[in-house]
Amino acid sequence: MTSYEPVSGIVLAGGRSRRMGGLDKRWALVDGRSLLERAIMSLQPWCDEVLAVAALGEELALAIPGVRVVNDRFAAGPLGGLEAGLRSMRSPCAVVVACDMPFLDSRLLQHLSRLCDGYDAVVPIWDKHSQPLHAVYAASCLEVIDKLLGGQVVPALNDLLGELSVRFVGADALQPFLASVASFTNINTQNDLAAARARSRKQPDAADGTVNGPSPPQPQASPLALRRRNHSFE
Repeated sequence: MTSYEPVSGIVLAGGRSRRMGGLDKRWALVDGRSLLERAIMSLQPWCDEVLAVAALGEELALAIPGVRVVNDRFAAGPLGGLEAGLRSMRSPCAVVVACDMPFLDSRLLQHLSRLCDGYDAVVPIWDKHSQPLHAVYAASCLEVIDKLLGGQVVPALNDLLGELSVRFVGADALQPFLASVASFTNINTQNDLAAARARSRKQPDAADGTVNGPSPPQPQASPLALRRRNHSFE
């Protein structure tokens, strides 16, 4: 964004932790904080509001002041959670993250939030994969989301991206944030959790160490940015 605009933070917290051996990963601890708390803390100091999206019908009790809990209305995976968060937010756009990402880097998330002007979404690409649960979405996405959720098949986030005007931010544009690559780490298994705990003992946590850090240098978009359909690639 070229000037300040309000931005919400949305944490998707309605997953089922199917591969965690019965452990609800939202409450798994890394460096003394639950994964859900770590995700919230990466957003709360700089977002105008933070919403945690719980599963359909779930009562999610949070002891973190200022966090608003809303519920998925569709039980349609991440897209249903995204719909609930975007429909409930008070800002024109939101930084959206999954609750199972222990090393979210606030500097990187803030930078992505500044790139949304003129786009429906800003999505980083890392390791040749898009990162739609570490991204920015505008309220303008809701019309397309509603259409997708009204279909007979539960849509994926990539189905949504194919219908939006998306600014993809590639590895070259992320060069100033190379120290933040752990921001894309997520926890799916007990082994992932053990690795995250080991990593947190070896280096400062991104969620703790960069929340109030200085503003990073701003990567410049290439004047020859490749455009394909309604997408922009950097």
